[in-house]
Amino acid sequence: DANDDGRLSWAEFSAYVLQESMHMASNSTSGLNISLFLDRLPDDGYTDPAAFHKDVIYNVRAASVKVGSEVYIKYITCGRDGSFRVWSAQTRRHIVTVQDSTRTPAAWITCCVALPDLKNHKHVAGVLAVFSLERMMTLYDMKTFTRIHRFELGQGVFPLCCDAFSHSESVRGQVTSAHQIAVGDAQGRVHLYSQKLSLLHGDGGGKRGALQPAVVTAHSESVTQVTYIAGIDRIVSCSSDTTVCLTHPFKHTTRYFRGHEKAVLAFAFVEPNKYVASGGVEREIILWNPYTLRRITSLKGHLHCIQSIAFNSRDAHIISLATDKEVIVWDPKSFEMLSRVRNTPQYWPENIFSSMLWDHHNTRLVLANTRLHVWPYRGELSGMGEVQHKSRVVASLVNALFDCLVTIDRDGLVLVWDTINGHQINAFSCDERGGAAEVTTAKFDRSWRRLFVGDAKGRVKVYNWHNGVCINELLSDAKGEVREIDNACSRTRRFTLATGWDSILYVWKDPPE
Repeated sequence: DANDDGRLSWAEFSAYVLQESMHMASNSTSGLNISLFLDRLPDDGYTDPAAFHKDVIYNVRAASVKVGSEVYIKYITCGRDGSFRVWSAQTRRHIVTVQDSTRTPAAWITCCVALPDLKNHKHVAGVLAVFSLERMMTLYDMKTFTRIHRFELGQGVFPLCCDAFSHSESVRGQVTSAHQIAVGDAQGRVHLYSQKLSLLHGDGGGKRGALQPAVVTAHSESVTQVTYIAGIDRIVSCSSDTTVCLTHPFKHTTRYFRGHEKAVLAFAFVEPNKYVASGGVEREIILWNPYTLRRITSLKGHLHCIQSIAFNSRDAHIISLATDKEVIVWDPKSFEMLSRVRNTPQYWPENIFSSMLWDHHNTRLVLANTRLHVWPYRGELSGMGEVQHKSRVVASLVNALFDCLVTIDRDGLVLVWDTINGHQINAFSCDERGGAAEVTTAKFDRSWRRLFVGDAKGRVKVYNWHNGVCINELLSDAKGEVREIDNACSRTRRFTLATGWDSILYVWKDPPE
């Protein structure tokens, strides 16, 4: 009932259906500043300058360490300062710093991976494999982080990314080692190293031919990420050559997805929907089927290069990070943007988040530059989280008929709250197309069903406050900001009144003719 005349016409009904669908489509891609992240926890040791890396963190990984019956989660950061550092996920403190590089200046440590299956009586918690641009792989004990042995990778092998995996049960009888390490290098190759117990004894340590990997020439340019995906039993790698390669872990055959036009920097596997989300320099995430290698759709919203993508399996959310420090959360079912968070503080020596990790053990997002930033995740524990005002609130209105409180900020964000339990009921934006004038005032009509909103350009719009549909715009020649809106009635008619700093009273008949 757009004009509140007590009658529902066909024009009103059809306009309502059309406007609501358009409103839902526009708000589905706006993000509405939904807070899917809880307030930041005190970082304790993460904020100790003495524990910071001296240069940007190149990679961050999570590793579970089992000591007796207890399992501890540790974050391991690999830095361009030639060191890796270990942090406790539980106590949020720095544990140890290990200087891996022996050169001056130090060679970058580009990646590391925990090998819990490579263990013996001396190294009961498994080992950590650390790769550096010295073309070396160094093994460390996962419990004490003391060095075990170093191995040379070979001439021209500059490791950039790595992952560890175990062969499926169907092929374990045909391979010499059930557990392997996949390493992507700067030449576009993927090296597959066996996790042999002889590595712990130092057999051939430091010699070029000690590791004897299987080499797959997957790309023509540097490999930016390599990950084994158990859901499709493939080693997936992406590269600066615009391709994503799927390698069979045993036969070493390759298949390619060629849907990108520019360098691919990251990907993630969306397990429930069985598709891959990949992105990079193109600033959009492409979703594609790993079986047919066909594109499904794309997620657009980032303004800069996408450098990292993760999948939150608990809440079924895709999380992406761009080089402008913007984090976007996506719904993989509806392909809608759920939340957009932009980090504003400036960081040194580079104002970026250089790496991102989704910690599924503790349900949190871990970001890194020279230190760790931990964002606890709200997800769907409280519905979709709460929308938050980002600018000054200009109006707070109580709807006595429906027991609701409506708050509006100057950017046009309208939040609806339940006055009984304090929960947020709805949120919508008056700035559907972007670039609208600042909201200056708001008022309910006498039926408590319509919300009048005035802005700085003299416009007055009428909204269905419960679902956010704009049902009317009251036209006038006003140019200055609207400061007050009210309703009046005579014996036969009702009127909407508005005035502002121009000292003119604008009157509209209600309902409009």
